[in-house]
Amino acid sequence: MFLACGFAWGAGKAPSPPRPAFLPDAKELEQLAQDMTRFAEEVKGFRSAATSIIKRTYTDKINAIRAKYEPQIAANEKEEKQRRIDAIAVLEGFLNKYPADRKWTPDVMFRLAELYYEKSAEEFLAAQEAYQKALDSDNPPTTPSPKPDYSPTVNLYRRLLIEFPNYRLLDATYYLLGFCLGEMGQEAEGKQALLALVCSNRYRPLDPPPKPAKSTGMNKGPVLDVYKDCTPI
Repeated sequence: MFLACGFAWGAGKAPSPPRPAFLPDAKELEQLAQDMTRFAEEVKGFRSAATSIIKRTYTDKINAIRAKYEPQIAANEKEEKQRRIDAIAVLEGFLNKYPADRKWTPDVMFRLAELYYEKSAEEFLAAQEAYQKALDSDNPPTTPSPKPDYSPTVNLYRRLLIEFPNYRLLDATYYLLGFCLGEMGQEAEGKQALLALVCSNRYRPLDPPPKPAKSTGMNKGPVLDVYKDCTPI
């Protein structure tokens, strides 16, 4: 009986009112915002300092590596250049003495053309670097940038093709001739040499390139396969 009354009394008891929500002080919120801003600035400063340290360490290591190896690299490059000069002199002397030897002269021409190319490429690179430094100076040049000149190589390849048309490295000669001409901006002549490489029955590397056909802007019929009956070199 007593328990029953107790349950009945508890069921009829009114619920307690909810607790009021926590309302932080406005000054505390302002202080928190200031702390977060200061923390963000400190993190930013730390990142900037860390980045500067990493960059400085990297630069110091690069400079140390350069100081250690650049003298040796420069010495090797100087030696290589001198060896190339000596080799060119030897091969030119051979050509002057044996201009038409069927066994050795073609190979000498081919190798000499390669050495001419290396020399011209090195000179072009040096000219480019000098031009770039001049552009970065207070008085930049108004002249156009330098262009490669592989004329000694091109002339020797042409001579090789004329005097030894059955040379065993004819395909490489065609390709290198076309490449050098293209690098010099003579795209039509370079294309002619490359066409002769892949379509020797229709093109000759030293022939004047055909004039480009005028385009009418209209497609008449199916696209033709211009390499259909081609025979590579």
